Amino acid sequence: MAKPHSRQSLILATHENFEQLEHILTSLSAADRKREFPFKGRDRNVRDVLVQVAAWQKMYLDWSTANLAGEAKRFMPKPYTWQTSGKLSQRIWQQNQSHHLCRGPQSARESA
Repeated sequence: MAKPHSRQSLILATHENFEQLEHILTSLSAADRKREFPFKGRDRNVRDVLVQVAAWQKMYLDWSTANLAGEAKRFMPKPYTWQTSGKLSQRIWQQNQSHHLCRGPQSARESA
């Protein structure tokens, strides 16, 4: 798909990409969803990546909702800035290490 150049095409692309992501995630086996990636770094598995996506999405939605309502709001919580966004991502990672992925259709079938 070409890069979106309008609001409508951006919304359509967002929905299509979300459906693709959902398909990929539901097609993974339970073992693959828990498997560590073969590289060193902060986000070492599917859960870590999804937690980062969800946290940054929530920050964006909170920021845009507030600003559209006329309330000036920072994008990132204090004391973080774009220069320290890596530290914010590290904090998000640390706070979510005890979370587990929800069971999708594939894992529900595997445990039956």
